[in-house]
Amino acid sequence: MNSSKFVYSSVKAARESIGFSYRHGFSGFSARLTEEQAAQLSGLPNVLSVFRNEIHTVHTTNSWEFLGLYGSGEKSLFGASEATESSWLWKKSKFGKDVIIGVLDSGVWPESESFSDHGMGPIPERWKGTCETGEQFRSSHCNKKLIGARFFSRGLQDGPKAYAKANQEVLSPRDVQGHGTHVASTAGGRFVRNANWFGYAKGTAKGGAPDSRLAIYKICWRNVTARTVGCEDAHILSAFDMGIHDGVDIISASFGGLADDYFLDSTSIGAFHAMQKGIVVVAAAGNVQEREGPGSVQNVAPWIITVGASTLDRSYFGDLYLGNNKSFRGFSMTEQRLKKRWYHLAAGADVGLPTSNFSARQLCMSQSLDPKKVRGKIVACLRGPMQPVFQSFEVSRAGGAGIIFCNSTLVDQNPRNEFLPSVHVDEEVGQAIFSYIKSTRNPVADIQHQISLRNQKPAPFMAPFSSSGPNFIDPDILKPDITAPGVYILAAYTQFNNSEVPYQFLSGTSMSCPHVTGIVALLKSYRPAWSPAAIKSAIVTTGYSFDNLGEPIKNSSRAPASPFDFGGGHVNPNAAAHPGLVYDADEQDYIGYLCGLGYNHTELQILTQTSAKCPDNPTDLNYPSIAISDLRRSKVVQRRVTNVDDDATNYTASIEAPESVSVSVHPSVLRFKHKGETKAFQVIFRVEDDSNIDKDVFGKLIWSNGKYTVTSPIAVKPSRS
Repeated sequence: MNSSKFVYSSVKAARESIGFSYRHGFSGFSARLTEEQAAQLSGLPNVLSVFRNEIHTVHTTNSWEFLGLYGSGEKSLFGASEATESSWLWKKSKFGKDVIIGVLDSGVWPESESFSDHGMGPIPERWKGTCETGEQFRSSHCNKKLIGARFFSRGLQDGPKAYAKANQEVLSPRDVQGHGTHVASTAGGRFVRNANWFGYAKGTAKGGAPDSRLAIYKICWRNVTARTVGCEDAHILSAFDMGIHDGVDIISASFGGLADDYFLDSTSIGAFHAMQKGIVVVAAAGNVQEREGPGSVQNVAPWIITVGASTLDRSYFGDLYLGNNKSFRGFSMTEQRLKKRWYHLAAGADVGLPTSNFSARQLCMSQSLDPKKVRGKIVACLRGPMQPVFQSFEVSRAGGAGIIFCNSTLVDQNPRNEFLPSVHVDEEVGQAIFSYIKSTRNPVADIQHQISLRNQKPAPFMAPFSSSGPNFIDPDILKPDITAPGVYILAAYTQFNNSEVPYQFLSGTSMSCPHVTGIVALLKSYRPAWSPAAIKSAIVTTGYSFDNLGEPIKNSSRAPASPFDFGGGHVNPNAAAHPGLVYDADEQDYIGYLCGLGYNHTELQILTQTSAKCPDNPTDLNYPSIAISDLRRSKVVQRRVTNVDDDATNYTASIEAPESVSVSVHPSVLRFKHKGETKAFQVIFRVEDDSNIDKDVFGKLIWSNGKYTVTSPIAVKPSRS
């Protein structure tokens, strides 16, 4: 019987308090409770955790060629070319045929060509889901590609109908915001020719697993007042529960929030139960690095694949022409166009209101510019800490014709939102622009757009917003696990409110997450017997840590990035299909890990819905990376690997040791007699000197048999003994 009845005066009152009951993948419910009732409930036997229904935020066409899934005749970063077509994971996996991807997000725009079912076979018989109908969404909107759709609105503030009316939402799986459509089409969209955004990135749009099936779970709802898309814990848990029931193979979660315990986090709880059923969960690392800094990575449970965001090798430019016959190329991606060739040019600092301060005028901040001085001009502004859209709006408000961002080093997450024709240039070019303005009484400028260039270098580099480690719940589990393209990703979008733009650019770990989701779908198709942990291991240990200049991947400041930024490196799908060895783990391994964190038998049995018990001698979690947050003198780490590619073969260990730390492996050679055999080994870490005490240092453990290379990232913080 539901536990809520014990904190209410009657069974009727308890029933009326219930929002959702979770019964397919795990046992639980959401309910309206006072603080006192919640405390009373948490003290009852057989209750693992009680937590507030928090709202999580979403983390927002040559991606797949850049990743090496197919070639254009030119060699990509990961070696795909026309000559190696047989090695493409796309071919091997039949484009992810019939793998079912569950997308937990803001819904879907079903009319998009990316969700066409042309040429697809019957829906897999194992599918148990449904196509829920509602406002502007009929059962016919589902098809053999979009095989299921649900929406979760119970418990929305002031009731679903009032909430929808206040926030321009619809009570159905239809996506009015665009985030969910973008994510779904990135993971599993069909091939769509001539996709572009106002002429930028024109080409064939496609998802990672074009022949997969998509199941949509709308849990994220627009809030027009806060200008956000929020995903409530109660809806997240309900979607996980229904996804497990429906028969999805993968769950993609491009949202997140911070919690200080795995079982006070709805995604962590839902993902654990998905893992029990063999469902892989892929989640976004978060977009708060610039605000929160190191340790801001989200979705950190070890049974989740956590994805950071990095750039592609394609950039979008505009050419800036000055009246002194000088021209400069800078970043530009805007639907706005200048109506003539030459416009008067002014510095924001020179055209401000007398009531605004000098810094505000330089930055073109809100209400800082004088319309009498700005009207009809291109204005040169410094790039500040705010989003460029606000600076663009201020110049537009004052009647300006265009804007130049003169010291732009950050990657804006939504360049399409700028109100005026714009170009972003670096500080050196900015100084040249300001010098020109001062040198003449009649400075003029022009901006030309729609320049898309590929093979830009360096690429990839980490996005400035991509949240990094260490893991705030357990720093001995390295997070994120991997990075993937998440900057200026073109994918399908909502056309709500009569938008005529079916494809849009978005940036965020929300965009990198479905890239890995699509790759997981390919691996599930090609390696159907692999566990979620084996798939994660294959992705992590084959990651690429060098850019297309052959140098270590950098962060957005062009300093070397670390495993706290990218885990195993940049995802390398073709290599992940044949990793050589995998670090496998199952439910019992995770139970042992949780025991090591202090969870007791009762808590584990409530969580797992089994008679789980802590092992007498729990070992280290068999994770594909190694993190030691407090290395005092020495530590022995246990791991085991399974041979998944060759029959009889020998693997030899090598080490790239972290500074001030010695690392040895015993045994240093693993001799496998057949495929499927598992071997255990120890990694011994010793602090050699005090030069890096309380500093994070990094290295690698590499197993190789001459054919396959299996690389585990290492993160260590030496401490005084």
